[in-house]
Amino acid sequence: MRNLYGILILLVLIIPSCVRHSYPPQLITVDSLCSTCPDSALHMLDSMKDSCRAMDEDALWYYRLLCVKAADKAYIKHTSPKEINEILNHYENGGDSRLLPEAYFYAGSVYRDLNDAPQAVEYFQKALEHVPDKDLRMKSRIYNQIGQVFMSQGLTDMAVSAYKEAYKKDALLKDTANMIYSLRDIGYAYNKKAENDSCEQVFRQALVLSQDKGDKELERDIQGQIAGIYVERGKYREALMILDKYNILADNTDKSAHLYIAAAIYMGTEDYDKAEKYCDSLRMYGNIHAKRVAYKHLMRICSKKKEYEKVSIYSDKYEEYCDSVERIRAQEAVANIHAIFNYNLRTKEIARLKAKRAHNLIIFASIISFLSLCTCIALYILHKIIRRNERQKELFHRLRRYQYEMSQDYRKENLAEIHRLEQQISTFKDKNHELVIMLEEQRTLLIAANKKSETDYNDKISSMQRIYDTAIYKSVLNKARTDKPLSDIEWEVLDVVINNNIKNFRKRLYDICKMSSHEYNICMLIRLDLKMKDIAVLVGRSSSAITMVRKRLHTKILGKSGNGNDFDEFVKSL
Repeated sequence: MRNLYGILILLVLIIPSCVRHSYPPQLITVDSLCSTCPDSALHMLDSMKDSCRAMDEDALWYYRLLCVKAADKAYIKHTSPKEINEILNHYENGGDSRLLPEAYFYAGSVYRDLNDAPQAVEYFQKALEHVPDKDLRMKSRIYNQIGQVFMSQGLTDMAVSAYKEAYKKDALLKDTANMIYSLRDIGYAYNKKAENDSCEQVFRQALVLSQDKGDKELERDIQGQIAGIYVERGKYREALMILDKYNILADNTDKSAHLYIAAAIYMGTEDYDKAEKYCDSLRMYGNIHAKRVAYKHLMRICSKKKEYEKVSIYSDKYEEYCDSVERIRAQEAVANIHAIFNYNLRTKEIARLKAKRAHNLIIFASIISFLSLCTCIALYILHKIIRRNERQKELFHRLRRYQYEMSQDYRKENLAEIHRLEQQISTFKDKNHELVIMLEEQRTLLIAANKKSETDYNDKISSMQRIYDTAIYKSVLNKARTDKPLSDIEWEVLDVVINNNIKNFRKRLYDICKMSSHEYNICMLIRLDLKMKDIAVLVGRSSSAITMVRKRLHTKILGKSGNGNDFDEFVKSL
């Protein structure tokens, strides 16, 4: 009897420790849908919003983790770390330990979306440390994400190592599809490193696997990647063979990339009609980088066809997309600064909490953290000031360039260059075909530039005449003769009339420097070529005050002191 009581007591102690928490069937279903049908998973989670309040605490935390997981699987970009930090805190401090690796994984995914590469990699590494050894599929996903983060930072060697680890796990699982994707990622990284032989070898290996698997979509995807590499190496004929044989353009998974490849192939083979067709499609479906390349190709095509007006239009669009790409790069640089800054703050907080047991260590860590924080803030402020000054200088020089390109000197200079190019074309006509093509393209661009210059100059003259014919201009002259300042309504009307006839007059001034409405009003009157005494009357100030404003604006815009007349000439040239 005593033995029986002992066994019962032992069972009472052991059984609770072996029981794992079970979750509602709906949540298990959602989890299984996340990878295959994330949209359906999100819909189910949304429908459970009200009923989930009745769940126990563990199920509720599981529900919150699934919300993050489903959004990530549906490629919805995470915008805040608040939710995942709370979830992670729960699982790190007593939650279901089975879900801790997944919580770390999606914490890494969130910080990846927030461009915080150091924190993302740290959480992915923690996921690797906590994931069971037998869960090879989870390890493959983690290594793949680490590789993606390293690639986004330009660390191609480290990315290759991570992708190779993912491939090893896929191979052990005999998961052919993921093996192909891992090889594709490795090949892409080798391509970025300009290791052509390794790149081609890896893509060939992926191609063989896709053919063995009999998956036409995967095979077409890999063939598209190989075609892209051929294009980069100038092997247009080989790329065209792949395009025709495997119908790459029928694959809509990466339409922008495939249209880019097609446009590049036909530009390389000088089939300009087909190239123009795909460039037009790129303008509709391409990403910002592809659109920039499309407009560059279209400039060359229209140059060949001597459609000079289109050359000018596409040239402007090309510059516009070049500027957009530069802005994106600048934003990414600022995002990286923010990431390092935020990472230092988190490191400082962790050090502060741990230092309760080591008072001397916290003093040292605080000093280092404070200096790091000050350095980051100073670098960030310096970066913002430099970017602002560079932007101001860039806008000013671009405006100066625009003014010069409307001048007679610019057109004379271009005519002289055109004459020189024509002489060179005549000299090399039968000697160097490629050089003649290049010279003809330069000549075409100069002819188009001169035509645009003359059109812009004539538009400028006619726009001023239209302003002089308006009622508000006559009202301005009348007010000046009768020594009366303009009313608020008259200033507004004058602003509308000037900007309707002189394109971007206000925008150009405000882009270069910040100015008050009073200073802007003076600029409008200077643009109308009014006398200084009349300007003083119309704005209700003395002539000496107007002179001081002109000198101040000269310094702000041109970056150096000067007299009012120099500033007047600048404003009149807008």
